[in-house]
Amino acid sequence: MKSDWVGRIVANDQTAAMVVATLMENDPETGERLDLQEVAKALEAIRGKYEKDGTTVHIIGFAKAMGDIARAPPACWSSSAWPSWSRRSCSTGTRVR
Repeated sequence: MKSDWVGRIVANDQTAAMVVATLMENDPETGERLDLQEVAKALEAIRGKYEKDGTTVHIIGFAKAMGDIARAPPACWSSSAWPSWSRRSCSTGTRVR
């Protein structure tokens, strides 16, 4: 493939790609403020749709982080929980992505 995307957003061996989206603070049609928890839910739905048969989806960014924090149980809110919370969900022990 002749493209400057390989090595930037597509892995050199073409086994991975990065999808980038810029989120607007307000919906341009309604003017409503972006609901980061809803965005995080939508991102998890995308992960659920495509993550299978050895394919993994890694989601990073502000909206995802805010959604994870918002749904974290109160036990995770203490400062002593943060080191473990960054790797595991306080309530279920499942990996936080």
